[in-house]
Amino acid sequence: MVQQKSRRRLETAEDSGAGIGRGCLIWGGVLGVVVGAAFAFYGLKPILKHFYGEKTVAWSTTYTGGGKQLAVTGVTDSGSGGDAACKPGDADPASVTCVAMKVVSNKDWDGLNASDFTLQVADQHDWLKATSIAGHGAEAVHVTANTPSTVVVHFPATVGGASVQPDYLHLTSPRLRFALHD
Repeated sequence: MVQQKSRRRLETAEDSGAGIGRGCLIWGGVLGVVVGAAFAFYGLKPILKHFYGEKTVAWSTTYTGGGKQLAVTGVTDSGSGGDAACKPGDADPASVTCVAMKVVSNKDWDGLNASDFTLQVADQHDWLKATSIAGHGAEAVHVTANTPSTVVVHFPATVGGASVQPDYLHLTSPRLRFALHD
């Protein structure tokens, strides 16, 4: 007769009840996802804006960069009647606020669109979108290389019946914020 050796079973951490259970690992994963999502929605945007945010250009100062020179030359209201380029166009409301800019580029620039501009207004959370650029409902402006151009951007002059007090003009590309007063 052959004698069989008796085998002894080794205890593992699961068998002895010591160590981390599966429930703790699942809760840790769920909490990690919740904290990660909260950081992505609320914490990441301010951090990215800090490093890749807008460059602020002071009033009566010219921005120079990326082969472009941009400067705000004036802010007028169509009600003042002085500037012919500030007359409301077909796509504009009855009364507009106009921001005039001098633009020089070292190469042709076709990408200057009305959708690239927003106006930050005092006491308003939402910024105003441009209604047209260069007047009369135009959606885009072509800037010829090394030729100074004047670009006039139209915005609504009233919000909720009150006239707007513009603080900053925002441009998306390049990311700039132009101060509209001292």
